[in-house]
Amino acid sequence: MAHFKNRQTMRNITLILLGFIFLILWLIVGFPLEINDLKADRFLTIIVSLLMAGFIFMIFRLVTRVKLKIIKIVFLISLIGITLIYLLNGLLTYFISYDKGPVWEDRQIYTNQKGQKVVSQFRETSGSIYDYRERLIFYEFSNGNKVSIDWTKDRMHGIWKVKDIKKDSIYIENFDKNK
Repeated sequence: MAHFKNRQTMRNITLILLGFIFLILWLIVGFPLEINDLKADRFLTIIVSLLMAGFIFMIFRLVTRVKLKIIKIVFLISLIGITLIYLLNGLLTYFISYDKGPVWEDRQIYTNQKGQKVVSQFRETSGSIYDYRERLIFYEFSNGNKVSIDWTKDRMHGIWKVKDIKKDSIYIENFDKNK
């Protein structure tokens, strides 16, 4: 326990834990910008990937400075696990969108009385494998780019107007009735 009396060690452990929280939240919430232009999307993806790699490396440097071996091993294993998830996610995203660019299609747009907007999206991952997601939109630019985070229909309450893009129809859905 003498290792915890060192202020620098406690500072490093706190920074490591905050770094882990940030990395995990980033995985859960997703990247907040949706870019429709292929070149801009590629450029932004490379910049964000380099920043995340640098951030992970900074956490690694902090982990190597922890003196208590058991905590250092736990942190290293955790960091390796998180890094592998980021690496696999990055490779999967790259191979899915290599020749098509950004592939998420808006399918349904939900709007409530408060003006909140949730977009239900779809993409063809491979042949007959499809991905679906919902995104809470904070801001939508005139060119279709969006600032948004991952969302679920479980978080939606009340009455929402739904615009079904594929069917070109509008209807009302009450999410409180479904629960």
